[in-house]
Amino acid sequence: MTDVFSDKLARWSAYTATPWGRIRYTVVEEILRRQCAELGEGLRILDVGGGEGMDALPLALAGHEVTILDPSESWLAEAKRRATEAGASLTTLVGGVDDLPEGE
Repeated sequence: MTDVFSDKLARWSAYTATPWGRIRYTVVEEILRRQCAELGEGLRILDVGGGEGMDALPLALAGHEVTILDPSESWLAEAKRRATEAGASLTTLVGGVDDLPEGE
């Protein structure tokens, strides 16, 4: 699998620091928090295309078992770095939905 996203990480990170980027992640975080609250505690969550982990990290910090599936190793490395820095645990898998083991 060719990683066509690695060279875009710096630009995406710059975007997420802008007011619009922060608003986007704040809104999504609240929506996910509400949905997870309705479903219960300790959920098992798969974030497909989760990249750098900006959506997944709050879920992991809330105590859910989070796995990020993404084709870019560099973006997943950033997700791991963010999780470590925040004191959260999450799992990363390189690939796409078709690469998941059967039954997962």
